[in-house]
Amino acid sequence: MSLIKEQLFKHCQATVHEQIDGAKRGIDAADEAVKSETKGSAGDKHETGRAMIHLEKEQHIRRLNEALANERVLSNIDPTQPCQEVTEGAAVHTSTGNYYFAISAGQLNIKGQTYTTVSLSSPLGEELEGCVKGETISFRGKEFKIIRVF
Repeated sequence: MSLIKEQLFKHCQATVHEQIDGAKRGIDAADEAVKSETKGSAGDKHETGRAMIHLEKEQHIRRLNEALANERVLSNIDPTQPCQEVTEGAAVHTSTGNYYFAISAGQLNIKGQTYTTVSLSSPLGEELEGCVKGETISFRGKEFKIIRVF
């Protein structure tokens, strides 16, 4: 089972590294755009352009901070450790699907099983946190029976 968790963990790490790299490239591009923009006779147009570049840079900085926070979450997870309850680093099979609780990083198919990566701070994560094999919870009108936690 730990091989599955290790693959899910690596998927999350790769996603975070892509987010960090993308945000850094966006920040660098915005900095270059500000440097290369020259003030012409249309002063208002110039100021509007600079303001839009500044807003774009702020968005990239927010994305970078979110990705760095996700990286910190991952740094606290040891994918080789088995889990007995739904917590960060747990892989969970339920009656409605398979989940890996770490960060939200999309889905991954491993050995014919689709796993959705979910943050514990998401509504589903908050509802399932601490649950163990055999428990059933109701979430948004759906019954979730926990079949296995590892």
